[in-house]
Amino acid sequence: AVDVFGELNDAFALDAVLVSVPAGVTVDRPIVVQQVTTRSGAAVFPRLVVRAGEDSSLTVLDEQRSADDVDALVVPVVDIAVERAARVGYCGVQQLGRSTWQLGSQVASVGADASLVASMAGLGGDYARMRTDCRLVGTGASGDLLALYFGNGDQMLDFRTFQDHAAPHTTSNLLFKGVVDDRSRSVYTGLIRVRKDARGTNAFQTNRNLKLSDDAWAESVPNLEIENNDVRCSHASTVGPIDEDQQFYLESRGVPPHVAERLVVEGFFAEVLGGIPVPAAVPALREA
Repeated sequence: AVDVFGELNDAFALDAVLVSVPAGVTVDRPIVVQQVTTRSGAAVFPRLVVRAGEDSSLTVLDEQRSADDVDALVVPVVDIAVERAARVGYCGVQQLGRSTWQLGSQVASVGADASLVASMAGLGGDYARMRTDCRLVGTGASGDLLALYFGNGDQMLDFRTFQDHAAPHTTSNLLFKGVVDDRSRSVYTGLIRVRKDARGTNAFQTNRNLKLSDDAWAESVPNLEIENNDVRCSHASTVGPIDEDQQFYLESRGVPPHVAERLVVEGFFAEVLGGIPVPAAVPALREA
């Protein structure tokens, strides 16, 4: 467990869902896990464990859902281990109802010459928080972290990420993009940590946010903690309204204002959607 909510999951989780692929095996189609919360007044603790053996390959689509009238607390944990030279793609889709709270964790360990692409979509919930820990523990490991999130009404979307480089010549690249409308709020807090022995690290962190309403709020706090001088690291964050020139360009060619705004938002998300490792999930995410 990485925090108290992970410890709660340790204590109260029932049987975990285990996805285990042996060494050398390639799974051609995505493995789909759907977790639906139906009972108000409940606290549920789902756990998904993904194990990729040496030189294996798989993709996983993990969906969290509840109806808007389900007043519940969901505390999920996703535990991913990628062994030497394995390749894992993960897509987590959070479409919880507007009365459901989420306090989640995603923890990954990536071995030597292995790669992980972990993507998330945060679209639902009342207050929805997800902590992502990606630990690169083997030489040559790589981890790409992608997320898109869209808040409206009075939603609060909270993301906390940790890119932990514990071995030499590792690479991580984070891109989180979010849009907030109405009175919704988002918070992104990220840390790149390069440990003393992690020479040759390449680590990048980018968070971009669009505000569609004056009453919406987005906050972005990227951080670096570097203990080795043989590294290439960068971080960047932006928060602002839609580019007025882009909106004007579309409207000047006969596009109605609400359609122009939608087109700009779709273009804003396109970079993340193009990197999601489960392409079959993209049309539904774009529609949502």
